Formats: sequence, structure tokens, C-alpha cells
Amino acid sequence: MIVFDAPRVTRVPALHNRSMPCSHMISTLLGPDGTRELLMFATGMGLKGAWIQNVSTPTEHFDLLGKGRIDAAREQGATEVTMRVLGEHIRAKRVAAKGTKP
Repeated sequence: MIVFDAPRVTRVPALHNRSMPCSHMISTLLGPDGTRELLMFATGMGLKGAWIQNVSTPTEHFDLLGKGRIDAAREQGATEVTMRVLGEHIRAKRVAAKGTKP
């Protein structure tokens, strides 16, 4: 499943410190399956695969910068979650990667 955290307005240095809504988009699947799902979803909404961050780690994600990209993720079927829930998904992925229980 693809999820993204609730947008919050952030200044983006790479865009001359423009303020815009930003979110992080992840797959809840583990390992290579999660990477494949995230890349397929992201490229399907027009993001470049090269923009993935922290690839092959529990924190791999795409930044969604601006209302247009956030709306596109939502329209394509991604689920908006709180930052806390996004963090819980990442913690579960870290635990699974280590092969231990939370």
C-alpha cells in the first residue's frame, strides 16, 4: 500500500526557499517488493525514479512537493496518514529488516 503523510507547509531551499505543501510518500511493503511498488506508483504519477530517496532502506521515500503532486498521489490511490502513522510503518520496516520483534 502506498501512503503519504499529511501535507505541511515547508520552505524548499532547492526552489529558492519557496514555501509549499510537502509530504513524504512510502510503500508499506517490505524490501524489494516495497521498492518496486513505490517506483511503479511514483513513475505512474509522473515522478522520476531517480528522485527516490534512501533507496533500499526502511526510510526510502519520495518527496511530494506542491499541491499538484500531493493531489496526484491521492487521485492515483495513495492513502493520506498522519506523520505518526507514517513513522509506525517505517519502524515496522526497520524491525522486519533486522528480523526482530518490536
